[in-house]
Amino acid sequence: LPFKNGRGTMKINGVTIQMLPAASGDCIYLEFPDPDFRILIDGGYAKTYHKYLKKFLLNLAAEGKRLNLIVVTHIDNDHINGIKSLLQENGNAKDPQIIGIDEIWFNGLDQCIGARKSEQTMTFSLENILESMSPSQINLDYENGSQNISYISGCHLAQLIHSGDYRWNISTQNSLVCKEQTILFGDLKIKILNPTIKILNEMKEDWLHYLSEKCHKNIEITKALLFDAAFEGFFLNNEIDVEIEQEEISYSDGSSNWLDEYTENKETEMDSKTTNCSSIALLLEYKNLKMLFPGDSPIQLFENELPEEFDLIKLPHHGSVKNISLEFIKNTKVKYYLLSTDGNRYGHPGKAVIANIIKHTENNTKLIKNYNVSLLTGLGELDESYNG
Repeated sequence: LPFKNGRGTMKINGVTIQMLPAASGDCIYLEFPDPDFRILIDGGYAKTYHKYLKKFLLNLAAEGKRLNLIVVTHIDNDHINGIKSLLQENGNAKDPQIIGIDEIWFNGLDQCIGARKSEQTMTFSLENILESMSPSQINLDYENGSQNISYISGCHLAQLIHSGDYRWNISTQNSLVCKEQTILFGDLKIKILNPTIKILNEMKEDWLHYLSEKCHKNIEITKALLFDAAFEGFFLNNEIDVEIEQEEISYSDGSSNWLDEYTENKETEMDSKTTNCSSIALLLEYKNLKMLFPGDSPIQLFENELPEEFDLIKLPHHGSVKNISLEFIKNTKVKYYLLSTDGNRYGHPGKAVIANIIKHTENNTKLIKNYNVSLLTGLGELDESYNG
């Protein structure tokens, strides 16, 4: 079994991997023994931070550890809001209240827009329009099929990074975190597979078009952080995932033939949601390990560039059928698939994804999950760090 030390934390060749419960989102911690390097990929919802992540990070800090890198893969409530909650409580990077943080990777408006003139006085009407587009004070968290309200002060991530003096995209020369960049941290090699500059430009153009329609004219974008808030809020509020209904079946249901049925399913159209396609996707190589953390990006965007064997792949977009091709599952040798979802929203994980992993991996692949998803009853291994 991959779990060691009785806590449910996954260990593979010395690397610690932990999926914290994030409901329908992601909050993944990685620790590399050499060069003593720690990464947090996304923070789930605000509730993820307050219920799980805060205590986890305080324990790390008590052990004299810090986060060397936080990666916020893309603008979506179930990835970004836990990080916002962390930075709110952590305060200034020079005097952290929760844990020390060396660097944050995140593509916001400042990266997508390029040069911006100094902040200038804006009209009352423009200020109102930008404020109406900004993230809401009330954030809905989804867990166990119910909506829970948590407050995040209407702040946005760029504001928190700036006000806290955090190092932002330093490894990429304060620019975009985008495709074809490779970053080295000792024995750890991080190859960035996504997003492309093209998709980030599309995000910018979508937002500018919406803003010009609201203002009935083109607006010069200055360094005023209210523009950054409006950019983030636009994508949080205007790109909602479509609900998919799934019948309640499970792997342990011996009378069901759904495995055969869904293995033969035809390919589903690739996810085209702009924010998902803008996810920062990482290929991590550490000594002899190869690990893929694609966020919510469709693997189809870069699968032709990937090796044929992996030690570990985090299933993109919580196992959605739109984000990993069935041919990729059939043709790629993977020791461990990680699945981060409680299975209560959007039809995640996709039955065709699970069916093909079961039918085409010859029992050589383990599925590691962070919730007891009904579809997976009797299948996979549960990271019980926070569920036992």
